[in-house]
Amino acid sequence: MHPPPPTATVVPPTASASPSSPSPSPRRCPRRRRRSFGHLVLLPFTSARVVAMVASGPTKSVRLYCKGVVLGYKRSLRNQYVDQVRIKVQGLDDKKDVDFYLGKRVAYIYKAKTVKKATPTTEGRYRVIWGRIIGSHGNNGSVRAKFRKNLPPTSIGGPVRIMLYPSRI
Repeated sequence: MHPPPPTATVVPPTASASPSSPSPSPRRCPRRRRRSFGHLVLLPFTSARVVAMVASGPTKSVRLYCKGVVLGYKRSLRNQYVDQVRIKVQGLDDKKDVDFYLGKRVAYIYKAKTVKKATPTTEGRYRVIWGRIIGSHGNNGSVRAKFRKNLPPTSIGGPVRIMLYPSRI
């Protein structure tokens, strides 16, 4: 298990408040008093555990999706069905573990030639096709997914992101 978080001390309010006047309750205070914790500025109602986690230093960013690879379309010997694709999820090696991923959303992200709808974080070249995991394929942990628009043939062998929502736990 994880070790218990270190206890953190909360620094009293800054010296700008006069000591003679009683300090109002933080809930009734019209403007929120800020507390100083080294180089951090914390708002009232912050728990000691959050203070300890933030004060421990910068943490690595957490990836909120699983990586996967498009294996190809669902197919039989002579026909292929382009409305469903097979995806190999990283770390998924057994058919019984597929149940966790059923209903999870899948994102195929690709870079387009034409620029549309630029946002502050992208240049407008990246597009997404959303899908959903609908079942298992075989015994080795591959899954079947259905996308809103059929994936292009260039997506075969390309990366997809399996989001960890919606959760059924």
